[in-house]
Amino acid sequence: MADEDLFSNPFFQSLQQRFPDMYADASENQLLICVPQRSSCSALARALERPDAALHVLKESPYFQGEYVSYEGEASVEIDDNAITTGHGYPVPKTVSILGEELFYNTEYKPFRVICISEPLSSAVAAPPPPAASHAASRNAAVANGVPSSSSSSSSSSSSSPPEEDIPFPEERSLAAARDFFLSNTINRIVLRKVDQQAYMLLERYLLVRGYESDAAKRVRLLVDKAADNLACATPSFRKDALSLPFRELVECYVLGVMYPKMFSSIRSLYAPEDKEVLRRCRRAIYISQSNLDIPKELQCDQHEAIAELSRLDEYKSPCAKMHCIKRVNDLITRAVATATNNTGVITSDEQIPLWIFVVLKAAPPHLHSNSVYISHFSCSDVATTELGFLLVCFQAASSYILSEQFSSLPGLLAPSLVSSDGSVPRAERRAEKERRVFEGHRPQSAASVARSGANPTLSRSGRSFTMANMRSLDPQRVGGLA
Repeated sequence: MADEDLFSNPFFQSLQQRFPDMYADASENQLLICVPQRSSCSALARALERPDAALHVLKESPYFQGEYVSYEGEASVEIDDNAITTGHGYPVPKTVSILGEELFYNTEYKPFRVICISEPLSSAVAAPPPPAASHAASRNAAVANGVPSSSSSSSSSSSSSPPEEDIPFPEERSLAAARDFFLSNTINRIVLRKVDQQAYMLLERYLLVRGYESDAAKRVRLLVDKAADNLACATPSFRKDALSLPFRELVECYVLGVMYPKMFSSIRSLYAPEDKEVLRRCRRAIYISQSNLDIPKELQCDQHEAIAELSRLDEYKSPCAKMHCIKRVNDLITRAVATATNNTGVITSDEQIPLWIFVVLKAAPPHLHSNSVYISHFSCSDVATTELGFLLVCFQAASSYILSEQFSSLPGLLAPSLVSSDGSVPRAERRAEKERRVFEGHRPQSAASVARSGANPTLSRSGRSFTMANMRSLDPQRVGGLA
């Protein structure tokens, strides 16, 4: 379509201002509104009369497909092959080109079509030749009260709009931050209200079933994509950033934030056994040290900040927000090692996983496996080749290791009988275990030292290596559905 802003089109403005009843009826009943392009309608718009306006508001003929009748029912046109041919009731027989089409929404959130045509239907005004670009309709969604969606393509124009300024995206990834950002344009209030309705409708009509999370994820992604398109259409300043990662993340934060309470509750119910087992195993590791995990001595340091951040994982609602939490945890791990080694310690990928396992064991998130499933299936941002994608693999590798058989061979674990099924360790049992360890002069041993002593020859370092290659050999079903 030509570079036409329908909201500022003089004919469209005259129709709304002079005949608000006709425009309201057209939007309410989802009629078709034909708007001549600006260069062809200036004279008509200045002296627009009701009969001329009515000839540009069309409703489908009840008798013939492809035929429309005017608003007053006194004239007819045929629409075919991106062109409108006037029939009886119009002053001059003519065929005008359709330059583009946009969707608008009325106050009931129902769509109605507005098409831009090359010249008026009711006048013999000569029109400039149509642009060489394709006349295929651009059906981008828009918002009620005459806010256009967007132009499908741009062409050179003498009245070009000034360049749009860059929008500063908020750093926080949360439902509140996303809502505040989008409501910087008040018209988006209507779009967000519609998104809320669609999200609640999806939650009511779709039952989440274990093993079929991918089907639900497709529906959620469609909802996120539609919300992103509508927000970009309603706010011109969003359009050039509509495909950027920060914009998509904020849309995801809003949509998934709205759906989170019911959706995550369903996921927790489906994966409650795995969550309980992970928590129980984390409680067995309350006395585990970094040496037990074969973390090099020069990299061993206090990780309480990373542990505290990971323990807050359930507070974040969208997969994007949870992945940014994981990134902050990794940053805190790296910073702690750098501080302890005076910036001389370098963490390789094979050393990163044991550090992650240690932090996960100490943080003991109550719904670790459910979070892994939720993030891996319902993330709507393509992060597979980014740093976030790599850190997600580290996080899920730690979760996978805790649920693997290799974990049971880890030295320094509490006996299974000391930990209840819900993952709690009775205070008396904990005190007795601590006194026993002090009495026996217990010192945590690494797997390698146990293997060298011959106490358990199956605990060799190669037998429980934390390399990325070894992590891939674990059961992929325990890594939140990622192979």
